[in-house]
Amino acid sequence: MIGSRFYRQLLRLFPPAFRERFEIDMTGVFDDRRRAARRVGTRAIAAFYVRTLVDVGTHAIAERRGERRRTSFTQGVIAMWWEDVIAALRGLVRRPGPALSAASMLAIGLGFNIALFAVVDAVLLTPLPYRDPDRLVMLWTGRNADGTGGVNSYADVLDWRAGATTMEGIAAFNISFGTLAGDDPEEINGSVVTPEFFSVLGVPMLHGRGIEAGDERIRSEDGRPIVISHSLWARRFSSDPSIVGRTITLAERQRRVVGVVAPQFAHPEPFWYRNADYWSPLTVSDEMRSEHGYRYLRAIGRIRADSTIAAARAELDGIGRRLMATYPKTNTASVVVAPLHDELAGNSRPLALLFFCATGLVLFLGVANNVNLLLARANSRRTELAIRTALGAGRGRLATQMMIESLMLGLVAGLIGLALAHLGVRLFLSTTPVNLPGAESASLNPVVIAFGLGLSALTGLLCGVVPAARVARARLSSSIGDMRGSTGLEVSRARTVLVAVEMTLAVPLLVGALLLVRTLIDLQRVDPGFDPAQAMQFRLTLPDSRYSDGEARVEFHARLVERLDALPGVASVGAASSLPLGGLNNTGGSIVYERVDGSLGETGIGMRSATSGYFRALGVPLRQGRIFGDTAADAQTVVINERAASTLWPAMDPIGRRLRFGSPNDPADQIRWLTVIGVVGDLRHEALNRPGNAELFRPYQSNPWSTMSVVVRTEANQQALAQAIRAAVREADPSLPVVGFGAVREFLDGQLARPRFGVFCALVFSVLGLALAAFGTFAVLSLLVTQRTREIGIRMALGATPQAVRRMVLAQSMLPALIGCLAGALFSRWIGRALEAELFVVRPGDAVSLAAGLGTLVIVALAASWMPTRRAVRTDPIVTLRNDG
Repeated sequence: MIGSRFYRQLLRLFPPAFRERFEIDMTGVFDDRRRAARRVGTRAIAAFYVRTLVDVGTHAIAERRGERRRTSFTQGVIAMWWEDVIAALRGLVRRPGPALSAASMLAIGLGFNIALFAVVDAVLLTPLPYRDPDRLVMLWTGRNADGTGGVNSYADVLDWRAGATTMEGIAAFNISFGTLAGDDPEEINGSVVTPEFFSVLGVPMLHGRGIEAGDERIRSEDGRPIVISHSLWARRFSSDPSIVGRTITLAERQRRVVGVVAPQFAHPEPFWYRNADYWSPLTVSDEMRSEHGYRYLRAIGRIRADSTIAAARAELDGIGRRLMATYPKTNTASVVVAPLHDELAGNSRPLALLFFCATGLVLFLGVANNVNLLLARANSRRTELAIRTALGAGRGRLATQMMIESLMLGLVAGLIGLALAHLGVRLFLSTTPVNLPGAESASLNPVVIAFGLGLSALTGLLCGVVPAARVARARLSSSIGDMRGSTGLEVSRARTVLVAVEMTLAVPLLVGALLLVRTLIDLQRVDPGFDPAQAMQFRLTLPDSRYSDGEARVEFHARLVERLDALPGVASVGAASSLPLGGLNNTGGSIVYERVDGSLGETGIGMRSATSGYFRALGVPLRQGRIFGDTAADAQTVVINERAASTLWPAMDPIGRRLRFGSPNDPADQIRWLTVIGVVGDLRHEALNRPGNAELFRPYQSNPWSTMSVVVRTEANQQALAQAIRAAVREADPSLPVVGFGAVREFLDGQLARPRFGVFCALVFSVLGLALAAFGTFAVLSLLVTQRTREIGIRMALGATPQAVRRMVLAQSMLPALIGCLAGALFSRWIGRALEAELFVVRPGDAVSLAAGLGTLVIVALAASWMPTRRAVRTDPIVTLRNDG
């Protein structure tokens, strides 16, 4: 009633301890006096309320003063909480088994979440090692189909610099590599950069300086400047502080070291994913300054302090569109401005979100199980709680004690979880094939530890909410005299709801794992277009100083192929400018081809330079015609793949057709037609999950590249032949380092590494989810059957058969599990859509995966229900009723 609610609000003027003791009695007296006043009349009611206000006000003030004299409110709360903490610790020590079981289940989920946060903190939350990194952006010419940025021409970069007032500076760079001479020659990775590179990034230097304007004009024989990384300085030069000014030999050219970068600097490379060991000046020709179609450079810029990324995007988009109008053939896309952090992180954000979802589901499963355990513990402690109530403890105090006990469990689980997280981070870094810049620095730093303890405390409190609420609402007064009640704290409904929740959380974990398993199976069935079995590969780079012309390069590779072919056990040897799935896609351009009607067509195509033995050595099937030979007679011939044949001459025989490089408007005296003499199968060059592109292969003698990948197909043991192959390379040229020596199958393994890692993680999560769901279901159903022992005994005493009791218990036990499975099926559709970028062939809503996941969980629920049901039907009704009496 309104009067009673008003009076209870008025009683809040009294101290909490006073209200806990007298609120019910005082409210009863208030209601009796109000009813008596109402029988007298309106004036009596008004006088009653005035007296009540005065009475409550004066007594509340007096009680507050007395409370302050006895002890301050803060001291009282602290003392009360400290008593509850001591009681909770004593309870954990007296009964360590259940406490450790509950903490262990929580620790698994907490450990996963803390480990993942450590990686996310290192990759996504830690600022990049540059000056004001939030102002750094990558500049691209459009976007590729796979979401990566389109590379730029130097001519475009010059126009961007001239027109962009929102940018403080723009630098261009590209990947590079060369052989570092010494006692142990090795190929090292680096980058060629414009003079603005180090100033735009704000690179901290340990010694010397960076690349500056004018360095690009210094000739090699004069010691062209080079900056080296801290790791190369320590590894190859023993951290010599006098390194600046020394001359080193890179790619058989003299380089003068002008600087060493600080150890925390990392090269901002969004594609190559390899640490740079050196930086040298980018050579700029007159053609590069004017040719807008010569695209191979990355570009990075710094936004002015008084500008914004939105303003920079708008301004550079306007510049890009003007270039598109001015150069419509070469500039087909505008400028894309993207924060550097986003470009370097790549697809790690959605991956992190997926992992957080999975680890969160595992954690919530642990929470659900702990709620069940705490409810069972509260039910078994109803006598203790009733005695405390009789001694004056209020419901709020009992609920607070339950929350503190749950908080202590959460903190214990957090300490175990931190230990598991430390192992998890080390395991993740040693096994993950996903490149995450900065992940190598992931550790349990103070921020991660604080996150872990905070999450543990929050989880512990979350676990205690439901038990505390049940204790606060429970009727404990009868528990002392009646200890055999089957319902106790009336938790049956809450616990069956928790069974449904556990099943709901387990379904998406299992379905997601099945989707990734099917993806891995489908990827393993993909034909890459070549046969990796018994094939080995390595890369060689011929220095321009000794192999400056094509004739010298052709002669070297002919000599090397002859030596390798003579080795026992070698079946065939070949070389190409880049291998499929090898990470390099170094050539591509525009060609002109003759149509059937004699007109000319123009299209883009991938281009490779190859020796005649390449196709046999790699196991690429010949579909039509023949393969070119390593002779001058085949210098003007090409071999194309099936995709190119169907694109250029659909439904026609491509053998004998002609094509050439350039554009249809080239002068007639510059035209060199090439004849198609063969068609080979399509190669999945870029990725296993992408169809092969149109490609053509030119004879190496007419297109001699300095960097070539050599393939050796063997009939003997590969490891036994490895030393002989290296020896043959040394005999051909002892100064050349062999780079990336290994089996061709490693390329396929590299493509499958990420799906395998995803399947491994998903299986771990799903198995843990299944185990937790099965444990929780079994524990809940066992308790519920135990609580219904008297009911089952009465039913059987009245004639119910064991089969009828079994059906009844199974039906009621499986109902929440089935409801949870249906709810989880809806949730799993969202998980499937989140996984879509990781899937291949199989779709997010795959019915087979969903049915398999639901079927597995139903079987788990049945297995968890069987033992309690079996125990129920074996109940002796006579013994049950006798014990109940």
